[in-house]
Amino acid sequence: MMNEAASWLLSTPVGMVAGLAAALCQSFTYLQSRHFVGHAAGGRLRLLLLAHLIQGVVALVLLPVLWPGNMPVLRVYAAPLFWESIMYLFGQACLFTALRYTEASRVAPTLGFKIAVIAMLSWLALGRRITGPQWIAVALAVAAVWLLNETGGRLPGRALAAVLLACVGYAVSDICIRVTMERLAPVSPLRAALVNVALSYTVCGVAVLPLWLHVGTVSWTDVRRATPYALTWLT
Repeated sequence: MMNEAASWLLSTPVGMVAGLAAALCQSFTYLQSRHFVGHAAGGRLRLLLLAHLIQGVVALVLLPVLWPGNMPVLRVYAAPLFWESIMYLFGQACLFTALRYTEASRVAPTLGFKIAVIAMLSWLALGRRITGPQWIAVALAVAAVWLLNETGGRLPGRALAAVLLACVGYAVSDICIRVTMERLAPVSPLRAALVNVALSYTVCGVAVLPLWLHVGTVSWTDVRRATPYALTWLT
């Protein structure tokens, strides 16, 4: 019991710091992706391809270093790993689409709708119990997003639709991430998280390869412009 309490006290501030750091990195990536999408021909698909190829290469290099000795067999976690990766890519594609029609500063707060989507999916699909205070928190988050949208002027219809679809993609991916982590249970939580990241971005790197047929020739300038976004998001 003492060990569990000590673990909780240590993990809570670490989790909070990690969450804030992730939010900070994501804020930078919204600006970077907006810049790329607005200045490169076929920017949305080109960034989706190049960023995930870069991330996939980095993840593939890290996998042998991160791989634990007690890793479960592939069939145990393959399905949720596949869906967390594919639905994340769907969310990214929708996000890049939204950034074609409005500023990154308008898109980022609207992604808060993901909280409501995760709550609904967890309740309806997974049968997770959500308490009254948690529903109130979800309602407050949605109200905050709505107020931010209203005070800054309403998003264009296509941008709003793309953001909502991105929230669905991210929410499903987040739920699948949780399932994958549970399937990796013999592995320690931190190692499981790192391995999950490396595996997922390796899958994403392979999954985006067909886009090369549509994007066509890729220049080193494109690669150089996509690299800051790719590494910041991966971080």
